[in-house]
Amino acid sequence: MCGRYSAYIDLVHAAASLSAQLAEGAQAFTPSANLAPTQPAPLLVDRGGRRLGLARFGFSIEGPRGPTLLLNARSETAASKPSFREAVASRRAIALADGYYEWKPEGGVKLPHLVRPRDGGLLYLAAAYVLDRSPDPAQRNPRFVLLTQAADATVSRLHDRMPVFVAPERIDEYLDRRTTDAARLIAGFVGQVPAPLRAHPVSRAVSKTIETGADLHTPTGPDLF
Repeated sequence: MCGRYSAYIDLVHAAASLSAQLAEGAQAFTPSANLAPTQPAPLLVDRGGRRLGLARFGFSIEGPRGPTLLLNARSETAASKPSFREAVASRRAIALADGYYEWKPEGGVKLPHLVRPRDGGLLYLAAAYVLDRSPDPAQRNPRFVLLTQAADATVSRLHDRMPVFVAPERIDEYLDRRTTDAARLIAGFVGQVPAPLRAHPVSRAVSKTIETGADLHTPTGPDLF
């Protein structure tokens, strides 16, 4: 899965529809059809109740060549990998999106495609987060990764991986902090696509992070599926 997705979402409306408390500062979110790594994005967590706030997309780990930015965690191994183990066990979250992007090689170039629910609405993407290390608790900002799985027969026409989706009626099950067997929990969501998906090519402008308008959703060719 590539590291771009769309969250052209009104958070006040989203919070109300999810029966979630809107976190302080979340009102400042500007809907974006082109969320890129390190940018603030809507994230739903459970802290004694649903809470919808902002977190930055991607977190870094120290590697032999310096910090590495991580955007995705493979569902097959996230519960055992040191980089993700603690987050998926105790800091699960759901990223709100109305679509995500993948690039498909065609004629020697890679063309961006938007994958979104065929009937509109939101995608609830399984995620996990960490807090920035800082001696000041006020500066421990959340950063998250998205969980991925092998693509199904439909999405594999575009890419070999896709997000792990959470059906609206299973949100509380995924967020439940009392569940610490993350491997078993995540496995129960793999292979589930709550609603039919649609994919179509879009403008190459999506490759530019300064482009965030809803016009990026406009199809530039026939649906792939």
